[in-house]
Amino acid sequence: VSTDRGGNWTPYGTGLSQTHVTDISYDATDNVLVASTYGRGIYATSLNQAPTNLRLSNNSLPENTSTVLPVTVGTVAFDDEGIGTNLLSISGGADMAKFVLSGNQLLFRAGTVLDYEIQNTFLVTLTVSDGQTAPLVRTFTVLLTDVNERPAISDISNQATDEDVPTASISLT
Repeated sequence: VSTDRGGNWTPYGTGLSQTHVTDISYDATDNVLVASTYGRGIYATSLNQAPTNLRLSNNSLPENTSTVLPVTVGTVAFDDEGIGTNLLSISGGADMAKFVLSGNQLLFRAGTVLDYEIQNTFLVTLTVSDGQTAPLVRTFTVLLTDVNERPAISDISNQATDEDVPTASISLT
């Protein structure tokens, strides 16, 4: 089989006897290569294609989302014709240690701090491979959205003011 118009050829499929092929055709709809031989029969083999269109259903979460347990970022999907067994993995990214895969779900690991003011973007690289073709690799950016947090008031027990002074101020931090 050649994928570059005959520049390079790779053996593909099994079961075709060592004989002269009289006709060969490719059915693009079913992704099948059919070869007919003189006196030996017709042989068909499915051609494996590399997975394509690696995507993530969601790429943002609000800050301060609890990570006591792993929290789902989104569903990972890709397109493939179904030949071979696909393996999905986290293969890189500056923040890869903060993520885990569970089936086709991308999750933040338990205990990951999700604070917009500390870090609001996370990079993770995912790879899908069927073990027979070149792997598909894509880096995703996961965003934290800023949440309007309630202000915190420090202890004001040490504040005092004189009631006889026409103006007084209390410092709150």
